[in-house]
Amino acid sequence: DGLEVLASLHRRAAAVRYEVLEVIPTEQGYVQRHILHVTVPARDDRPAQDLAVPACLVVTVVDGRITRLHEYLDSGQIAPLFAR
Repeated sequence: DGLEVLASLHRRAAAVRYEVLEVIPTEQGYVQRHILHVTVPARDDRPAQDLAVPACLVVTVVDGRITRLHEYLDSGQIAPLFAR
């Protein structure tokens, strides 16, 4: 599901960039805080819009491979990207 959402985000956005604020190692992997910068393209009568959405990843790593990844962000802040 996460990969589908990520692919949809990249298809809809004019630009996507992650600004990593910090990475905190944990016993199971790491936690990453970042800002998700997204440019919503102009549509119909709406101008392009730049979004800066704070987000957090909680990542589980086993034998050097990511086995689980949870991303937390305020979906209301990224809603303009998915508006029709």
